[in-house]
Amino acid sequence: MTDLAKIKSFTDPEEALEFFDCNPLHLWGTYGKKAYTYPVTHWVRLADCSTAHLENILLTQCQVEQEQRLHILHILIARKNGLIKKRRLMEAMAPLNSENGLW
Repeated sequence: MTDLAKIKSFTDPEEALEFFDCNPLHLWGTYGKKAYTYPVTHWVRLADCSTAHLENILLTQCQVEQEQRLHILHILIARKNGLIKKRRLMEAMAPLNSENGLW
């Protein structure tokens, strides 16, 4: 029998939503480390993604919605106790700020 506490990803987004019982924007579809040999999308909670993965999402995925981007930033700030490098934070926030006209 599978230990459900160890399951962190699902191939079906509906299953992931039901299991994690969270906002759909708090999930992320990823191919994981086997993207080239086994390209199947796995749905994981953003909070379960590595710090490097979250930073790369912010820097490379322009389609990420504002609420999802802010959720990722909150996770990163909590992990680093507010010590995110200012340059990377500004790069990550640039798409948000240009939409809102903040800078």
